[in-house]
Amino acid sequence: MLMRHIVMFRRKADVEKNPALEKSLTDRMAALGAQIPAIQGWKFAANELERPICWGYVLEAEVADAKALDDYLFHPLH
Repeated sequence: MLMRHIVMFRRKADVEKNPALEKSLTDRMAALGAQIPAIQGWKFAANELERPICWGYVLEAEVADAKALDDYLFHPLH
């Protein structure tokens, strides 16, 4: 049985927009799933709508079990 780890995040309202830095972050986040062996499935997406109620990004990792989740969470790249 796979475990699913879901994280939603956004830039804080008081942090100025920096498109180059944000692109660098999102590129690294999109690639991370292929760099950590414990991850069996990886989805990363940006919200395309500017609505205050919405989160900016969501990532979904699938791992085999609780040990694999710890391996992912405590991996140096994480």
